Amino acid sequence: AFDLITQYQESFPKYTIENDSLGGLCFEILRQVERESQLSIGAPARVFTPFKRLQKHLASGEIDVFFGMKKNPARTDQYHFIDPPLYQVNTVIAQRADDELHVDSLADLYGQPVLVPLGTATAAKLRREHPQIAIDAGGDIFICLKKLMHDRGRFIVYHDIGLIGAIAAMDLQDEIRITVYTIDTYYHYAATSRQLDPAKRQQLQQAISRLAASGTLDAISQQYRQL
Repeated sequence: AFDLITQYQESFPKYTIENDSLGGLCFEILRQVERESQLSIGAPARVFTPFKRLQKHLASGEIDVFFGMKKNPARTDQYHFIDPPLYQVNTVIAQRADDELHVDSLADLYGQPVLVPLGTATAAKLRREHPQIAIDAGGDIFICLKKLMHDRGRFIVYHDIGLIGAIAAMDLQDEIRITVYTIDTYYHYAATSRQLDPAKRQQLQQAISRLAASGTLDAISQQYRQL
């Protein structure tokens, strides 16, 4: 039995499951927190849980903690977010390396076919705030990259960690570039159930603080930002 129950989100490269072996950015952080806090952390099964279901489980106390959640007002009401954050996330734009358009602002994307992974907060935010952008939200980040390579879109908008990881996995470093322009920046945190024992939450908080102060968290996330 684990001291703390978690679940894994199907979000590359936050969590990966290959041949029953777990990995990914958030899983590496989880392992470090486990060592630092002396609390065993795990899921009942080595499977992905749909994110909406995972959030319900966290709200109900069915799971104790989740690593890699963006903070917003609605979530802050439901869960307890542990400071400091685990890592920074940047929403960026990718285009083919031979595309001569230099992107300086979101206005450069107006009227252009823009690819965004299906069901992401990024797609919803762009539709809400920039109706001038023609969003093609379909498939995961790998499908978006394939479409970009086949001229079925001019840009991809997604977070830097997911884009960089997928570009590297598909060996497209020479074919695709990420623009210098960043749309926005936010953070991912460890979020706990409000029902969690305060003593265990404090153990988690102290462990995460030590890992942040030592540079361990930064070192892990930097590995996932290198093309």
